[in-house]
Amino acid sequence: MFNLLPNEIKAALQREYHYRQAFIWSGAITIVILIATALLVPAYILSLTRNQTLKIERESVEIASQRNAGSAAQVVTAAEKLSTSLTGIPESNVSTLVSQIISSRPAGIVVLRFSFSSALDAPIRAEIQGVAKNREALRGYVRTLEQQPSFGEVAVPIESFTRETNIPFTLTISIRN
Repeated sequence: MFNLLPNEIKAALQREYHYRQAFIWSGAITIVILIATALLVPAYILSLTRNQTLKIERESVEIASQRNAGSAAQVVTAAEKLSTSLTGIPESNVSTLVSQIISSRPAGIVVLRFSFSSALDAPIRAEIQGVAKNREALRGYVRTLEQQPSFGEVAVPIESFTRETNIPFTLTISIRN
């Protein structure tokens, strides 16, 4: 077989082939980067939106906890009004218990709801529902309640400690007579 092209033209064609190949690869890489960027932009915007939403929720919880700090007297008066409908619990005892529950609460604990129940042959029980900022705040609240002379056993489900922050909890307290 005879080589009909001179070596200079053959080298020029080889360079042109390499230039075309480099152009195609750089174009393909550019297109892949543009497509990846276009697909990642919605996820990035969604994560920014969620982050802003979480910041707003955290601020609202902090504001609510600050508001709740000043409303302990309102809770006590509401408990006194409700205590007449509870059987087996004296009115003065309910207001004392509610004030102890509210005043024992450390920073980072928001009490959302509490209720009292009594049965004929069972001890009076209080159930407290709320949100703790972290595990340490919840542990501190449980220890403080256990140290109160009016309260017996303070039961907290183990599920309350599965999360690290913004922990919803339900405490069950047996009341000593």
